[in-house]
Amino acid sequence: MPSFYKNKEKQNNESYRPTLWAVSDAIIAIKSIILYYLVMVAAENPKIFVLVPGCWHPPEVMDLLRFEINKLGHESLAPKLPISDPDATFDDHAKVVADACRDEERVILVGHSRSGNVIPRAAGLVAVAGLVYMCATFEPATLVALKRPTDEEKDNMPPRIPKYRSSPIKDTANGLTVIDPKAARELFYNDCSDRNKDWAVSILQPQRRSSNEPSMLRWPDNTAQYSIICTDDRATNPDWLRYIYTRWLNLTPVELPGGHSPFLSRPQKLARVLVSFGVGNDGR
Repeated sequence: MPSFYKNKEKQNNESYRPTLWAVSDAIIAIKSIILYYLVMVAAENPKIFVLVPGCWHPPEVMDLLRFEINKLGHESLAPKLPISDPDATFDDHAKVVADACRDEERVILVGHSRSGNVIPRAAGLVAVAGLVYMCATFEPATLVALKRPTDEEKDNMPPRIPKYRSSPIKDTANGLTVIDPKAARELFYNDCSDRNKDWAVSILQPQRRSSNEPSMLRWPDNTAQYSIICTDDRATNPDWLRYIYTRWLNLTPVELPGGHSPFLSRPQKLARVLVSFGVGNDGR
């Protein structure tokens, strides 16, 4: 190709890139303005966020997120689940969560990871304003209340969890499970600071394995529901979450960058997303 045309093509490409960048920046700015507006409107109607931790995590893992939620003019709490009781089922956890809902009209339950099995059960015990599934998984005993997948759906469904070379979960002598600390750093906290990784791993606790769980009888269809996916989640396949949230729950998930624990890696951003739910953002 003659040098004239090469130079012309180069000029066209270079002039095109700034246009794309400008459009991208404009979209980001518009999204930020909308989110800011929703947060400001939500502050006029303060909510209580009940943050339900996932497997092996105690309530204090939500402290950074609680701080950010409280800064925005809302209340929050994280109940202590009986995770180290080998006989405690999802239903027992749900009763603890329901007991924590002291103000039914303003409570939004946020279930992280395994606690996706807990918050819809709690909503069957006490009226709440909304449910948020945050990187939340569901066991068959919970999904049975939603629908029974056909064989074709089972075949087409993405895998729920990544394949590991060896299982990072070990059984203990007293009927509980623990996760390998090195695996936890990679699967749960891959985008967290080293300081937060060290702290989070240090507070992990043994937990009952999800087996022989009672079937959930009815899904809380009349309760507002929302969902959050983290695009670099290494503990749960984002494609599986997207499949369940969009096809089975009919939700439009908010997608955040990063890994499985946004309450540690980006608590400020997560807090703003949470308080925006219910204010022109119905998740469906």
